[in-house]
Amino acid sequence: MAQTLLDPRMLNTAQALPAMSGANLTGISSGMTLVQHQSITSSTAEMAFTNLVAEFHVLHLWNVKPVSDAVNLQARISADNGSSYATGSQYSYANRGNDSGGTTGDQRGQNQTAWLFSGSEGTSNTASGSVYTFAFDRAKINQTEMLGHWKAAVRGASSVLDATQGSFSVHSIGTNDVDGIKFYFSSGNIATMEGSLFSVAVA
Repeated sequence: MAQTLLDPRMLNTAQALPAMSGANLTGISSGMTLVQHQSITSSTAEMAFTNLVAEFHVLHLWNVKPVSDAVNLQARISADNGSSYATGSQYSYANRGNDSGGTTGDQRGQNQTAWLFSGSEGTSNTASGSVYTFAFDRAKINQTEMLGHWKAAVRGASSVLDATQGSFSVHSIGTNDVDGIKFYFSSGNIATMEGSLFSVAVA
């Protein structure tokens, strides 16, 4: 029977094991990589992420608070790196919201001019900021469509908390793939918002 010898230092907690380099390891996915981080601390119209090159992204938004009360977070995409944003009737979304006051509300739209990420009510401008997580395929391979999904804990304007989740898509993008996305409120500016965009390894 083959024997395996243990390094005696593994049995001695006072003895540190030698450092090992992972430089020569192969075939290991790098997971997620931070692409951009942005921070808004005073009244600003929008938060835009451009120069997108990876196929799949995860985006975290937190401390999301509007200047105006009871408004909804929205988004549009760009196929020219933020020079312009698509405003045609090509956005679709479907979501379900449940708030702490006992109200359940569905929001849905097809062939709209923007995405709407609200639940059963708008966002408060006085309470703590809301938190969103998005995951989306930006249509690097299929250049005519883009789709994704999100979950959020929204600080409601009336109820204390609104839990919302849903899916979103855009079609008829054109010959260029999506390389930009911007977030803004349905009315008024953003008061505060933090955003971290990550690319996801696909190989």
